[in-house]
Amino acid sequence: MKITARVGIHVAAMTVVCLTALAATPPFLDGIAPRMSSVLPRDSVAGTEGALSTITNPAALEARKEAEFIYLRALRGDYKKDDAFLLAWRGLGVGLEYLTADAPAGRVSVRTTTLSGGSNLGRGLYWGTRRTWFASDDIGYSDLATWDVGGLYRTRNISLAMVARNVDRREYRGVKLERSFDFGIALRPDTDRLRVSFDLSKPDDESFRTAWKKRRYFGSVHVEPIRGFRVAANAYGDGQYEARATISIDTAKLGFLQRFEDGDARAGVAMLTLQEGVSRSALRRPRFVLITTPEQWRGAYWRVRRDPRVVAVVLKFDGKKQSLAAWKEAQDQLLRLKEDGTEVVSYISRAGGGGYWLASIADAVLLDPIGEILLVGLHSSSQYYKGAMDALGIKGYFRRSGEYKGGPEPFTQTGPSRPVAENHAAVLDDLYDQIVGDIATRRGFSRDEALRVIDAGPYLGEEALEAGIADTMATPEEAETFLAERYPDASLISVADYIAYDHRPTEWAPARDKIAVVRIDGAMVDGDSMSVPIVGTRLSGAGTVNRAIQDAAADTNVKAIVLDIDSGGGLVSASESIWRTTQKARARKPIVARIGGIGASGAYYVAAGTDRIIASPASVTGSIGVYTGHVSLRDLYAKLGVSTHDAKRGENADFRSRNTNLTERQEEVLQRQSDTLYDLFLTRVSEGREMDRERVHELARGQVWTGRQAHERALVDQLGGMREAIDSAKDLAGIPRDRLARVELLPKPSLLRKLMDAGLGAAGRGLSGLLGRLPDTRHFAWEPMSIQD
Repeated sequence: MKITARVGIHVAAMTVVCLTALAATPPFLDGIAPRMSSVLPRDSVAGTEGALSTITNPAALEARKEAEFIYLRALRGDYKKDDAFLLAWRGLGVGLEYLTADAPAGRVSVRTTTLSGGSNLGRGLYWGTRRTWFASDDIGYSDLATWDVGGLYRTRNISLAMVARNVDRREYRGVKLERSFDFGIALRPDTDRLRVSFDLSKPDDESFRTAWKKRRYFGSVHVEPIRGFRVAANAYGDGQYEARATISIDTAKLGFLQRFEDGDARAGVAMLTLQEGVSRSALRRPRFVLITTPEQWRGAYWRVRRDPRVVAVVLKFDGKKQSLAAWKEAQDQLLRLKEDGTEVVSYISRAGGGGYWLASIADAVLLDPIGEILLVGLHSSSQYYKGAMDALGIKGYFRRSGEYKGGPEPFTQTGPSRPVAENHAAVLDDLYDQIVGDIATRRGFSRDEALRVIDAGPYLGEEALEAGIADTMATPEEAETFLAERYPDASLISVADYIAYDHRPTEWAPARDKIAVVRIDGAMVDGDSMSVPIVGTRLSGAGTVNRAIQDAAADTNVKAIVLDIDSGGGLVSASESIWRTTQKARARKPIVARIGGIGASGAYYVAAGTDRIIASPASVTGSIGVYTGHVSLRDLYAKLGVSTHDAKRGENADFRSRNTNLTERQEEVLQRQSDTLYDLFLTRVSEGREMDRERVHELARGQVWTGRQAHERALVDQLGGMREAIDSAKDLAGIPRDRLARVELLPKPSLLRKLMDAGLGAAGRGLSGLLGRLPDTRHFAWEPMSIQD
């Protein structure tokens, strides 16, 4: 039903908009249509692309939407003068041709105007139409106009096409033009540097056998034997031949076409092509020094890692903060590039400890003369509200399962319990150990020297040089001079310009195989995801996440799913709901969990139910435990002079009332519920990780681990980031790692959701919903300490 509706919409739109058509039919089809052009090259209806699609197969205009302009000039041919202009842009094509010929009655001029349009039907299917008008002082051509309709199916290696020409059978010199059909097949054997094709043209009143006997066919080969130099040859059934050669120089191409008939050169055509994006250039490959911030690097890496043009990456630090796991992932990405020969330079205006952790991998660390390096270690902070609650008359009833489960302690104590404090200290120690060890290795310090350098921080300007954590002072202008001298044959380029300068796509179709990445970030709650701008937080709604997982599971092109987790958990109901959806999807395709900054408690509950867990060494995970609670405002109401009257039927009818102080028995109910859910948590982890239940309990009890510690204890399978998660997903799906696969990010927010999330209405809903329901619910959550670098 959806496909039918979609086709109907395309048909209706194209019928109204399609100003499209046919340019002249090729010379060897005399009798089918007017013999018009000697300048337009003949291309396969299946293999054509770019501006040539305007006259060959309009359906292909939508398959390659980058802008392209072609000018063709006949140097020798059937006509006194023959020039053509072709333009393709975003699925539309325009063609103009001017030719002049000598006739018995005198010189005749003809102008053809072509308008074409293509449309994408999805799943590799395209269609398009084309309209051509002829204008001439020869009455035979006056008011002549023709229609064509084309169809195309493309994968990465094969293309099939059909074009119906002269579908309306207009008259030419009193005779109706013959309707004809072009059929084509083109192949690319695992490379875009070789294309072979075969086309057959069949008039409407002829059979395929007759068309074959009359040799209405041609074959062609396109080869790029040398980078940026492409040759093509067409062999026609009637004995004609066509040879073409082009050379690419950045965004331009120069070419020459020569036709032969009976062994004699018949027509010669010069071609100039200007295009959007850079093709493989015959000139020396450009070299780039990419200027990026750590934030921009997240997106740039996926392009740079396959681009040999980038000889160096310059990281600019301006003091912005990220999670330690984000700093670590950027390090790992850049270290891989360094192994392949790409250099890294850091330029620091201001950097904290995490930023310097990344900057220290560089081949050279440059510091602004008034720049600051806040290399001072790690600091954690937790807030406790018990005193304020007592003063206000707010009473909290909380029960937990696991002595390390620190979630309720801010509401029941004025400081951490001993187990929780020891656990947090162990996490901080391991994160600090990673940072100190890496900086010591990269800057040539012993561990003790690195500790002394950190304890003596922060550093300003020359102090950093003296401490050995920077290599040279440089203003921004001096930094540019430094880079120009270090990389004299490379161009400095920003991330935005680099992306704009990127290669012109050459693939016929995007990779069919997809990896769906489903984001789970922020507290896990019921319902839909939302942002809370006022407090700068985000809530991951189980409804939103579940729909994304279900969509990915239903998409046959999605071969595996990656859950991209950065959450400390949340509501038990939300965690269980996502876990159940994950299990249903896992029965259809592999699922990998990737833990970024944090994947603790309820987030780990979900991750434990996947096929594989990848975690950053600097992430925080674990916290296998539960807490539940109730908040009573009865004493607060009394202090404020607010009196209430309660009536109930049933001993525990007011169990969740804000006006109720719990009885001892009701507190026992809270503990029993917490223990039951903890037992379920242990079961989920034991079965998901295939671990002995007692061993899980030893590692659980609310204990928090760094990713490195969790890997040592088999709570995660591999250390790494998103690249390792995608590689793992490919492995489980049977996709070779070197084969391209599209990464689809989910969920995709609707425009309405974006507007709602951006407004104060969302903030109000988020705050009221969060504060109104979280205190009286059950949690798989870790109330994280704030770790600052």
